[in-house]
Amino acid sequence: MATTKAVGTPLFRRLIFLIKKCYIVFMEKEIIKDQSFGIIPYYKEGDKLIYLLICHKAGHWAFPKGHPEAGESIPETIQREIYEETGITKFEILPKPTFEEKYKFEKGEKILDKTVTYYLGKIAELKAEIIRTEEIIDFAWLDYDRALEKISHESCIRILKEANDFLINQV
Repeated sequence: MATTKAVGTPLFRRLIFLIKKCYIVFMEKEIIKDQSFGIIPYYKEGDKLIYLLICHKAGHWAFPKGHPEAGESIPETIQREIYEETGITKFEILPKPTFEEKYKFEKGEKILDKTVTYYLGKIAELKAEIIRTEEIIDFAWLDYDRALEKISHESCIRILKEANDFLINQV
């Protein structure tokens, strides 16, 4: 019976060394909790739902979101962010349900442990414009299938699916 002696090979030892080094580097960085709030803007045209996505300067497509400013409530944060990113002022925020996106990423010498809580926002008219050009480069009103194709990150796709399921099952 043949056995593999990979465990003692220089390549295996090097791999273990690199894994330990990455773990140590990751664990030495300060982890900071980060909270943002966003909106899933939708427009209802008969039985059809149309969603608004924005394209960030980094190139990814998602929903409008941002950090609260000092003393700002969640609805105020959402109102400010959707206006700053799309120019929209006429909409209704649905208080329930909410949809949560969690992820971690490195920013300099820190690791951000980010949570974004999204609320549904019923938009009054199919109208938008880019206000904050240093952050947003494009926007698109899309039906569900096209929005799924356009969204860049899997976690945001999951949120759209959950939101769409909720909206189509509303009485």
